[in-house]
Amino acid sequence: MSNIRLCPSCGAGKITEVSTGDVSIDPDVECTSCGWKGQGHELMAAITPRSTSIDPHLAVAEEISRMYLQLLAKEAAKIMGVAMIQSGVIGGREDPKILGRLVRAACLGAHRATLEEIENIQTEKSHGTGN
Repeated sequence: MSNIRLCPSCGAGKITEVSTGDVSIDPDVECTSCGWKGQGHELMAAITPRSTSIDPHLAVAEEISRMYLQLLAKEAAKIMGVAMIQSGVIGGREDPKILGRLVRAACLGAHRATLEEIENIQTEKSHGTGN
């Protein structure tokens, strides 16, 4: 197993040790994504399988993304379907397969849009333009 260190503030894996000149068991660290600063023991840990053939940080990001999509589909699918029917996007007597396809598309779209916006926010923060 591999241990990936994540920022406790934003969850990013963009952690660097801040050089203080001292050798320490618990080094000062900084998140280059959100600017959080603290000590190594304050970081969150994510465990990835050793057998992964991709960068361990990417494996963690993919797992979080997959978990987010699963929770989004589980928790929001019914609400999205009801909203589509009540708003008139689709008829109330629509084929359940069609409704399922539309709800899946809505979940995937929300998932993609959220991840894209997170990336935009992190880019803005790293350039000092974000709120």
